Amino acid sequence: MKIVVVAGQARKVGKTSVVVGLIRGLRRLHWTAVKISTHRYGVPHSDDAASGGDGNPDFILTEETTPSAFTDTGRFLAAGARRALWLRVKSDGWQGAVASLLESLAGDETVIIESGSIMNLVAPKVGILVLDRSRREMKANARRALASAAAVVEIRPAGRRPSRLLHLPPRVRRFTVRRKDYSNPKLNRFVLLELRRLENSHLARPRPVGDITD
Repeated sequence: MKIVVVAGQARKVGKTSVVVGLIRGLRRLHWTAVKISTHRYGVPHSDDAASGGDGNPDFILTEETTPSAFTDTGRFLAAGARRALWLRVKSDGWQGAVASLLESLAGDETVIIESGSIMNLVAPKVGILVLDRSRREMKANARRALASAAAVVEIRPAGRRPSRLLHLPPRVRRFTVRRKDYSNPKLNRFVLLELRRLENSHLARPRPVGDITD
C-alpha cells in the first residue's frame, strides 16, 4: 500500500481542495481517499458505522458512496477516487481507529489521507504540508509534519508571487497552487514519481496520545 498524507498548518487551510486536485490530476492511480476528523470528547453516533464502543465510541469509520459537491468525501469521489472513507476519532481512541482503518484499506494500492495527526502513526511515502502564508497560526501537528514532509504546497491568490517567508529544509520541495483550482501539474508529477520510486508504507511508532490533535 502506497500512502500519501496531506496535512495543513491550521484548520480550513485548503487540505481538502489540495487532495481533490491531486485525485483529479492523477486519476490513473485509482485512489482510495480518507478524511480524518479528530474530536476531543467523543464522536457522534452512527448506526451504519464501525465504532470502538457503544453510545460514546472512540471512533467511527464510514464509507461514502455518492459523489457530491457538498461533502468532503463526496468531493473525493466526484474528483475520481475509487473509494472515499471518513474516520472520526476521539483524541484517545487512535489505536483502535488506525487498526480498523488499515483493515478497511487492505487490498487498496494507493491511498491519500487528509490529516495531520495520522503522520504520528503511519509513515507515508509522500507527506505534504499545505500552507497559507496569509495566516499566522501553525498547529503543533503541522510543525511535526513539516519535519517529515517531502513537499510543501502553498496556497496563494491569483496574481500574487509565492511567499519566501518560510525557510524549508533543502530536501523539501515547494509548490504553489491557486485558489481557483488548487492544482499544479508539477506537484502531480512529483507525487507520481515519488510513489513509483518508493515501496510500501508501514506503521511507525505512535506518539503519546496526548500529543495527537488535529
